[in-house]
Amino acid sequence: MTKRTVAAPLARGLFDVALESGDAPRVGQEVQALADLLARHADLHKALANPAVSSEARRAIAARIGDAAGLSPVSRAFLGIVVDHRSVSTLPDVARLYHARLMQHLRSVEAEVTTAVAISDERLAAMRKSLAELTGRSVTVTTRVDAAIMGGVVTRIGSTVFDGSIRRQLELLKVQLVEAGQ
Repeated sequence: MTKRTVAAPLARGLFDVALESGDAPRVGQEVQALADLLARHADLHKALANPAVSSEARRAIAARIGDAAGLSPVSRAFLGIVVDHRSVSTLPDVARLYHARLMQHLRSVEAEVTTAVAISDERLAAMRKSLAELTGRSVTVTTRVDAAIMGGVVTRIGSTVFDGSIRRQLELLKVQLVEAGQ
């Protein structure tokens, strides 16, 4: 069974329990933090996943992590489950799938806006409002500056890209000129 096959039901079950407890956003942040922690500390990851380490020792390590991180009861229980089943390697996928489910539940999307120069807060607020109207959802916007686009805006929401950059317009113009010259 692949990590992704295991991660999907874990993320779904964790989300359902977290939603019931009223801690869904917090649990999502905590699971991502756990995934990041284990990615930064390979030895800790190995200890939690190693069948040669006794289950009592792995549980004790998980409890210390929960205490040190101040994890919610839901996240503590979840960490215990993945440690008991030596499924800690699924945490990055669980965190990603959980986040997607949370965003869907909150009727929210994430957008990445790329411009050639930094944009003002007022312009960003106007873009957020337009994107919310376009998607029918609340929008969290992250910005990037990339001088290579020359001007205009490139917006990515999920796998959909709206490319209004000058670079793209020039590429299209070049294609049209080449086709007209044939």
